[in-house]
Parts: sequence; structure tokens; C-alpha cells
Amino acid sequence: MKRLVVISAMLLGALAAPAAASSNAPEFRRAPVTAHSYAREARRAISPAEAKRIAMRSVRGAREAVDIRRKGDVYVVRVILNNGQVRDIKVDANTGRIR
Repeated sequence: MKRLVVISAMLLGALAAPAAASSNAPEFRRAPVTAHSYAREARRAISPAEAKRIAMRSVRGAREAVDIRRKGDVYVVRVILNNGQVRDIKVDANTGRIR
């Protein structure tokens, strides 16, 4: 009997907690895009030097980067490997991730 009372109390508490939390939860809305927020996002873009550093670290055996170009939201870094091969590495200009 005692076990049944404890389990019932636990279930009641678990069911009541989300309802109480959701009534006081703040409502999140996406902020409107303004010129200021757009400029702030543009400043977050990585530089060509950072794109080169990221590309060189991502490829094993990279000897040197010979060309860096930006095409939209992507830097294309041309890298020469130790074995003489040429490889193009795509680096996202906003996040710095390899594509």
C-alpha cells in the first residue's frame, strides 16, 4: 500500500511538472532581419587567411596553398600536396567548416 502511494505521488508530480513549466516558459521568436543584424552576420565571415589555415590543417600532406578564391559563401583553396597532387578544398565562409 505504501509503495502504491509513493508511485502515485511520483506520477502525479511528473505529469504536473511539464504543465507548470510550460505556462511560465518565455515565448521565443525569431528577431526580424535588420541592416544591423545583417552587418553583424557579415562580420562573422572568416577571412581568406583563416580559410587557408583551415584548409591546410584539414588535408594530410599539404605543402602549400597556391590560390584562394571566394565563390558566394565558399572559399575554394587550392592546395599542393607533398606528392605533387593539387586538391581544391571548399571552406564555408561563414562557419569555417569544410564542405
